Amino acid sequence: MNKIKRISAMGLALLLILQTSVFAEIPENKSVEKAKEAVENGSPDDWQLLAKQAKVLLRKKKDLGTAKEWIEKSIAIKRDVSNLELMGDYYVLNNLPKQALDYYSQCSELMRQNDQSADVSYYQNKIWELKY
Repeated sequence: MNKIKRISAMGLALLLILQTSVFAEIPENKSVEKAKEAVENGSPDDWQLLAKQAKVLLRKKKDLGTAKEWIEKSIAIKRDVSNLELMGDYYVLNNLPKQALDYYSQCSELMRQNDQSADVSYYQNKIWELKY
């Protein structure tokens, strides 16, 4: 009888663990689906929307191929520090530091083109962390 109780308790504990892990996935998948819906329903030339939704996928580390596609489209529409940084972040997540360095360098260059006295230390730090 004691053995039956122990086995039942272990089974119940296992069931709770499995159930918790299944439900833990729901919000993450939901935010990825919401990002995809936003892009599908958004304007095709909204570079900020593409970048913002790609950032969601990068943050969740889900569907990185789609994230890269959206970032590339965003850059093609308007080359901006925010989408260049996202592309660098994409390459960091994919363990491609040389490509990431290139995009972080482009961020610094673009900021300086717009304002010679721009503070580019944020991107310099990202570059430094990748190099060392």
